[in-house]
Amino acid sequence: MLKLNQKILFVIFMIILISFTACSTSSSSQQPKVSPTTYIVKLVCDDCAQAGIEINVWQNAGTSRGNVIFRVPHQTSVNVVDSKNADDGRLWYKVEYNGKTGWIAKDFVNR
Repeated sequence: MLKLNQKILFVIFMIILISFTACSTSSSSQQPKVSPTTYIVKLVCDDCAQAGIEINVWQNAGTSRGNVIFRVPHQTSVNVVDSKNADDGRLWYKVEYNGKTGWIAKDFVNR
């Protein structure tokens, strides 16, 4: 009888644990995140190219983007290592170039 009670308690515990885990992950208040994969894209800005200026890559995504980490010329290929929907309502890509990493809005990415 004791072994049966232990098994029943174990099953009840597992059901509660699974229910708690499912509830806590589905009610997350974080912004939706695009599945991270690494791939190569080109950064484009025709207006920048015509003006002879480079494209800024930022410290953070969204309205609190911080400082410019580095700049790249029009049509530069970079690695995308992550992405997210930022607080400005736009999709931003975390890119890697020459050992540096920063954020760029989707507006400047040509896949």
